[in-house]
Amino acid sequence: MIMKQKFQCLFYFILLGAMGTTAQPVITAAGFNPRIGESFKLQNTTIGVIPPDSGGANRIWDYSILKDSGMSMNFTVLSPQGLPYSDSFPTSNIAIVSDTNSVNYWLANDTCLGKLGYYSQPTFPIIDRYLPIQVNMLYPIIYQKPYFFLARDNYQTYIDSVWKGGMYYSILDSLKYDGYGTLKLPNGTYDSVLRIQQWVYNSTGLLMYYPGSYLFIKNGIHWPLLTLQPQRVFINGLETYLWNATYYKGTTLPLQITSLTASWKNSQPVLQWDALNTENTKAFNIQRSDDGHCFTTVGQVATTSSSSYCYSDNFIPQHTLYYRLQQVDKNGVLFYSNTVQLVAKNHLFSVYPNPAKDDVHISISTVNPSVIMIYDVSGKLVYQDNNYLSNKAISTTNWSKGTYLVKIKVDGDLEYCRFEKK
Repeated sequence: MIMKQKFQCLFYFILLGAMGTTAQPVITAAGFNPRIGESFKLQNTTIGVIPPDSGGANRIWDYSILKDSGMSMNFTVLSPQGLPYSDSFPTSNIAIVSDTNSVNYWLANDTCLGKLGYYSQPTFPIIDRYLPIQVNMLYPIIYQKPYFFLARDNYQTYIDSVWKGGMYYSILDSLKYDGYGTLKLPNGTYDSVLRIQQWVYNSTGLLMYYPGSYLFIKNGIHWPLLTLQPQRVFINGLETYLWNATYYKGTTLPLQITSLTASWKNSQPVLQWDALNTENTKAFNIQRSDDGHCFTTVGQVATTSSSSYCYSDNFIPQHTLYYRLQQVDKNGVLFYSNTVQLVAKNHLFSVYPNPAKDDVHISISTVNPSVIMIYDVSGKLVYQDNNYLSNKAISTTNWSKGTYLVKIKVDGDLEYCRFEKK
C-alpha cells in the first residue's frame, strides 16, 4: 500500500513536470517556408518592448503589452516571373513584395530559406545581389543547433537600363537557435515557438550589430511571429540599446467584390459594385471589352472608406459590351472580378449616312417632334432643333471633319449616339 502511494505521488510529480514543459520544436521547410499567394500583415512598435532574455528551454516570452506605433506593413508572396529585373535572380522561386517599388527575391527549398537580393526604386533603380545566398533559415531548425556562418559578397549597382558599376564587400552571418517555449503577443498566444538569434560580422570579424536581432518562428505560420531589433542610443554619454519590435498580425484577407452590375442610365453604361477587405487595394481599374476576351482599361476608381462604388462610362455603345474590374494592389498583385454583360439598348433613333459628307438624317421611331442637339469633339453646340421631325436633312457642309455627338430627347427619354463627318 505504501509503495502504491509512493508510485502515485511520483507519477503525479512527473505529470506536473510534463504539464509545465513543451516538446522541443523542430522547424522544417514544409512548416515555415512562405507560399506563393500568401499575404501577411505586420505591426511595428517601439513602446512596451522588453529586452530579450538569455533564452533556454520552456521559456514564456510575454510581449502581449506591445503598443502599436501606427505603422503597419503588408507583404505578399508572388512568383518572380514578370517582376522587375527578375532575370537578375534566375534561381529565385518566390518574391516577397512590400510595396510597388520594392521586390525581394528569395530561394525557398527543403534545406534553406535565403535572400538572393532585391530590386527597389526610391528615386532611381537599385539592385542588391548576394553572392552566395544570404541564408535566413537552415533546415531543420533545432534548439541549440550549432552556429551557422555564411560569408556573402554583395554587389550593389545603380541601374539605368545598363549596369553602372558597384562595389563588393564581405560579411558573416551567425545564426543561433537559443530558446523555445510560448510566445504571447497582443493578438494571441503561440506554443512550440523557437527563437533564433542572428549576429552579423564584418570582414574583420567585428560585430556590425550588437547585441544582434531575434526572430521567433513556428511551424504552420510562414512568417516570423516576432522580430526584435536593437537600436544603439547614447543617454548621458553612455551607450545603450533600445529595442524595436515587429509582430505578426495574421494574413491579409483577400479582396472580395460582390454585386457587380452593369446597367443603362441616360443611354450610358453604369457599373455598381460592393468591395470588402480593401485595406491592400489602391484603386479599381474599369475594363471594357467588345468580345468578353480582350479588355481595355477605360477608367479608374480609388478606394474609399465606403464599401459601395459606382462608375459611369462616358461611352455610347452601339452593341453589347462586357465589363470587369481589375484591382490595383499596393503590393503589385492583380485581382480580377467576374465579367458582366451589358446588352445593347434598343435605340429609339438612328443616324445616316455614317460617315456623313453633306447632309445627315436622324430617323426617329415616333411622329412627335423631338429635341435634337449636336456637339463637336470639343463640346461646342453646332446644331439644335427643338421641333425636329424624323428624317429631316441636316446640312454638315460647313462642319469640320471629325466625330460628332448627337443628343436627342424622344418622348421624354434622353439618348445619345455618335457619327463621323468626312
